[in-house]
Amino acid sequence: MKKLYYYWFDDLALKAGYFLAENVPLNSQEIIGDGFQKPILLNGVVVEGITPEEIAEANKPIIPSIITARQLRLQLVLNGFNLNAIDLIIDSLAEPNKSIAKVSWEYATTFEREHQMLALIAQQLGITETELDTIFINAEKL
Repeated sequence: MKKLYYYWFDDLALKAGYFLAENVPLNSQEIIGDGFQKPILLNGVVVEGITPEEIAEANKPIIPSIITARQLRLQLVLNGFNLNAIDLIIDSLAEPNKSIAKVSWEYATTFEREHQMLALIAQQLGITETELDTIFINAEKL
């Protein structure tokens, strides 16, 4: 009589199949009724005893540290921000910060998530740290 087993195939994929006792793959486990729980895989690694909170934390999107100027500007527009407001914020700064920020905003090809100028502009626009993270996550997809 064949029994149902799960086993690892090439150390990468979890497989299941029916086997006669003499053909059961090495390192397999018999699946018995409702008591069987398929191992939890997290990024290709078997995780045992992990909590739902730990799974949610591990599956959080990665916040990119750098995005292109195009991606940032498009995402700001998609989020309903007027790019002219950023120019007004920059124009309100004292020199030399005004000129430095203006050059950075107009000529930078990339923006770093942790850059001070970006944090200042985000704060002036009323964007929270969490919202800025989301902007970077979504912008990276553009």
